[in-house]
Amino acid sequence: MNISKLDQNYLKYKNAGIKFEFILPSILFSIISFIGILFNISLCYITIKYRKQYLIFKSNTSILLTINCFFEILHQSGNFIYLIISLSGINLIPFGKAIVYQTHSIVGFYSAVFMFNSLSIDRLFAAAFPISYQSLNKYYYIFIHLFILLLFICHIIFIIIKSALNFYYWPVNGSLSDFNGILIKENIYLSLLPFIITMTFPAIISYIFVGLIIMFKKVYSQDKMKRVYRSLFLIVCINIDKKPFYFHIFMIIPVLIINIASSSNSPILYINSFIKI
Repeated sequence: MNISKLDQNYLKYKNAGIKFEFILPSILFSIISFIGILFNISLCYITIKYRKQYLIFKSNTSILLTINCFFEILHQSGNFIYLIISLSGINLIPFGKAIVYQTHSIVGFYSAVFMFNSLSIDRLFAAAFPISYQSLNKYYYIFIHLFILLLFICHIIFIIIKSALNFYYWPVNGSLSDFNGILIKENIYLSLLPFIITMTFPAIISYIFVGLIIMFKKVYSQDKMKRVYRSLFLIVCINIDKKPFYFHIFMIIPVLIINIASSSNSPILYINSFIKI
């Protein structure tokens, strides 16, 4: 791919030393990612440690939440690579080299979004058909989720490999927004585009329906209802527009919102999961 198509004002930052335009967002993203990783590790630790002591930690939702937390950790760890590149003063490196260090983060990003939607469907199923949900075979149910997720990950890895071959020398700053911009540059990757545009839309719709179902069932105390609606409200508000902004370079505030949302989704879902539907 001919890099002459890039804005020369952007290319001038290569090996130009530490620059404010690169160091500021990388520091902010890394701080939020560090906090988010601590949150997600804590949730994984609690679920694994107490899974034999409390039934709630053996539930389908707890298992799916733990998987979601794992992929959020992978996703958010990518911001540290961005920070290292910015601190080095190199600022821009070839996509083909950078992808070696960021593949896990890209896979984590898309898988976390996939799991967020998967969790919303799980909650909707539990709310709409509680008897059928309780009678599910846990192992088969989780296996189906993981099998579909594995197919999705294979698709993402295929796109990453094709992009690395076609855009090997394309300079990137190490941020995930730069990487994701590369992944959608060619028409062959348009099969991924509808997913990028809709992102968390299925989850948002599912949680809205969950809220409506709970409201009409009227089986909870006022306190529990407040907890449920507070959790659902936060999930919808935080995620409603976070992902489409991810693909704009140097849009610090929107990308900060994305990282905050990634840090908060699992804790919010975790709180909500303790309320039996």
